Amino acid sequence: MLVFVVDPKGIPVVGAHLLARSNVFQTDAPVQLAPGVFLLTCRVGAAPAQSAPVEVALDAAPLSVAGTTLRIVGGSPARADIVVPQLAVTADDNPTLLVRLSMFDLGGNIVPFGAASVDVDGGRIEGQTGTDTARTVTWALPRTRDRPSARLFVRGVDGRVLGSAEVMLLPGKAASLHMASLGEVVADGSSGAAVVVTAADAWGNPVVPTGVEISVPDGRLVATNVDVAGRRLRSLYVPAVRESDDIVNVTAHLGALSITETLSLRPRPRALLLVGPALGSSWSYGDVLALGPELSLLVRLPIVDGAIHTGVTMGMHQGLPRESQATFRNYRTYPVLAEVGWRPLLAPELGLHIGVAGGVVVVDSAIEDRSGTAEQRAIEPALAGAVVVGVAFRAGPGFVELDGRAGAGQVLVDAPLVDAMPFGAGLVLGYRFGI
Repeated sequence: MLVFVVDPKGIPVVGAHLLARSNVFQTDAPVQLAPGVFLLTCRVGAAPAQSAPVEVALDAAPLSVAGTTLRIVGGSPARADIVVPQLAVTADDNPTLLVRLSMFDLGGNIVPFGAASVDVDGGRIEGQTGTDTARTVTWALPRTRDRPSARLFVRGVDGRVLGSAEVMLLPGKAASLHMASLGEVVADGSSGAAVVVTAADAWGNPVVPTGVEISVPDGRLVATNVDVAGRRLRSLYVPAVRESDDIVNVTAHLGALSITETLSLRPRPRALLLVGPALGSSWSYGDVLALGPELSLLVRLPIVDGAIHTGVTMGMHQGLPRESQATFRNYRTYPVLAEVGWRPLLAPELGLHIGVAGGVVVVDSAIEDRSGTAEQRAIEPALAGAVVVGVAFRAGPGFVELDGRAGAGQVLVDAPLVDAMPFGAGLVLGYRFGI
């Protein structure tokens, strides 16, 4: 605004200096445009609508005061106030929300909406009512829960977001249960069928199946847990031993809801002959290293949580020749071992192999010169015993096994060429399948 400084006769005062003050406005220093004519700039800032005085005075005569009153009115929309009646809505609730909207400028003054717009990223806007400064928006939310939340936006003329509100979209109460097909399983007391149960509300939205109980006619349920993130219940049903084919019902309950699936049971095998080749190694406590094929014939008898087995393993291990200046020492063993052991299950596809073995190891040793001519040879039997510990992985119709074996032997007669124990520690890698 312009301020004029004149003397009592109305003549502009040259060299005057003005001071400006206001308890609402921020005032800049007055700028002289001409003798006795000043430009005074008043800034509102973030102030509510009101009437506020502005005064100026001569620096040399503080009592010479003049003033005026300025009216502050609402500015451009700067933010939107959004009132949502619910912050979370289930699929069973009324999907329509009445949302109240108000618009404010930087000073907190209610201003008209003007060309402001309202949009949502979930559901739809069905209508708007009210005045230009207070609106009620009808927001229809979807019943399906393909997203965790929905948001409402108020945008200015330039598309800038002036305010937003978010509503969580929750599923309704469980209205149905579903159980995956169970197929069939061998009822040997250790094999199991995976039970997977899911729940949904009346609109088909997945619901966390908390509180679901599973009923089975016999046997036991193992590792039952609710996967909250996956919204499913998992359990492993291990039926009791059957000697003939059977069909049982597995039922899931949640209040008045229930779902039943049938499980076909196959009788446990009374015995299973495991046959399989292997690659074995042994060393007589560091003296002789040998490597060669083996063949196992084991009878496996199923029991609860695993099996016991007995049988025989035969092999041929070729020792690594030991070289001197003029000769080679060739060392070969033929183990024939009877084994008794236990195969506990750690998981449906993984088990341990624990056993003891005993039998005969035929030792064939020779001293040869560099031309390959045997200068001296001895074939001697030895008694041997061993402990076997390993793991077995189910693969196809059989098991891949990795065993550690350690034992000792005793040559039955004096054998000057056998200068190492005929049986020591070793590893066996094999594949055994049932016939």
